[in-house]
Amino acid sequence: MPQPYQKPHPPIWFAAHSPTSLEYAARHNFHVSQNLDVDEVIAEKFEFYRSIWRACGHAGPMPHTFLMRAVHVAETDETARAEAEAPLMRSDRLGIVPLTRTRLGFKGNPDTVVRSARARGTPEQRASYDWWVDSGLALIGSPETVRRQLEDQHKRLGYDVFCANHRFGGMPLEQSFKSLKLFGEEVIPAFS
Repeated sequence: MPQPYQKPHPPIWFAAHSPTSLEYAARHNFHVSQNLDVDEVIAEKFEFYRSIWRACGHAGPMPHTFLMRAVHVAETDETARAEAEAPLMRSDRLGIVPLTRTRLGFKGNPDTVVRSARARGTPEQRASYDWWVDSGLALIGSPETVRRQLEDQHKRLGYDVFCANHRFGGMPLEQSFKSLKLFGEEVIPAFS
């Protein structure tokens, strides 16, 4: 109680990371979302999910795939890096380190934050701003650069929904707002 308004129920979005959870989502016809892994690994995971979904013979359109990334847009690539580098490195310490102390991957799931260096990088890699950008975990630059990064990422991953996180690692609010404004005015129109 109460019964859902949508019948049979609202769409289910599943944060699937392990092969087992991706298979479960595909078999149950759920949408899937990703945010922790590098682009190369997410491309493999999305393809695995889609292949299982197709093998199930579900009726109707394929569920959506969702990707969230840290995004910072500024007037130039240099300004964007200067504004985003320290908050990005802080956000990693605030985000991934606490996850390593959780039971993510409990019940035999080998794909944990601690065990998945290929998917989430080694501590040395994660300490490098360039690695974050090169691996697709962060899209940072001028409007033209971020448009190019988004186009390339979409071609490789084929996601349906993109979520831009403009506020990470304690970035000053005014910089986040400026990034969001530039993203809305100068990046999004290229995809309309």
